[in-house]
Amino acid sequence: MLGMPSHRQPSGVPWKVDSLNRVNDKNGLTEASRRSPIDTVESVRQWTHGFRPEAEVLEIGFESGAIPQVLIDANLSLYLVEASHTRLGIFRLMFPEVPSVYSDAKGCTFFSRTFDGVLLCGSSRAMLEPKQLAQLARIERLLRAGGRLLIIIPPQNQEAVDFDEGASAKDVYERVLRNSGLDILPGLFDRSGNEYVSAVKHVYAGVPH
Repeated sequence: MLGMPSHRQPSGVPWKVDSLNRVNDKNGLTEASRRSPIDTVESVRQWTHGFRPEAEVLEIGFESGAIPQVLIDANLSLYLVEASHTRLGIFRLMFPEVPSVYSDAKGCTFFSRTFDGVLLCGSSRAMLEPKQLAQLARIERLLRAGGRLLIIIPPQNQEAVDFDEGASAKDVYERVLRNSGLDILPGLFDRSGNEYVSAVKHVYAGVPH
């Protein structure tokens, strides 16, 4: 698929990883690529509690090995999409069993199917541009009925948005998602400074195609 190594296992079998430490710095990985603030990991772990075993979750954006490991340890079937070839290569070294694709690859199959959950890591200021917000409005199409979305907003990307009367990034994301038919859930908090947008898709949700 898309020139990538095959990582598929029989249907219904969750993806397993022995250890985050299977790859060392000789392979070009720094310690930072394996770790994430403890509070962030705990917030994501709390988010996973609402899923059934082996639920399928798509992670968009690879920030550190700690987040995928939390999803795998929660007995979820993980998939990853990444826009950076470098980050994607690191992810594949750390988690070779997990299906992963380059987001700009022609015919990216992960964007033409649905998941029980979507986790958007490390949202950037670029996501607040009109074209990117239009894409965010369509993220509900990746979710099955009852599916849940979590967006992690790092401190450096939380500032007020000039074009929206000083609204924060979190305010903008929540409004876009609400307008697309998703219900906004109570947010998660952590001491590392991240903000979170949590949402769920109900049967009636959907934007015009």
